[in-house]
Amino acid sequence: LCLFHWNGFEVFELPPRSHLWLLLFNALAEVAFDTSCAIAIYVTSPVMTSITAPLTIPISLVAEKILYGTSSEAFGGVSGWSGAIIILLGVVLMETKPKLGLARENAALLETDMGHVDRNNQ
Repeated sequence: LCLFHWNGFEVFELPPRSHLWLLLFNALAEVAFDTSCAIAIYVTSPVMTSITAPLTIPISLVAEKILYGTSSEAFGGVSGWSGAIIILLGVVLMETKPKLGLARENAALLETDMGHVDRNNQ
């Protein structure tokens, strides 16, 4: 940033005072989003949180369409919305998958209850 300023490529200056409330709102929204992500990681899992976080983009585009009536082409048209649907499908599949970890734990408990199982003679 300093290099660009000193070379005259881009001038660094503070925003006007009239825009400070927008910056404050943006900072508070970012803190709220980061906090909700931390809570989501604690409640669900890091994988689920990292997969669902990009869904904020299509949600914001729907809100923008409702509030301002802008075109959905800003999101990439059909391909962008298709990507959002694929992400949503991935979330649904992750939530409905069989609990494989639990099945492995039950199998390990069964083996310990029955004693040592020789896997070579099975």
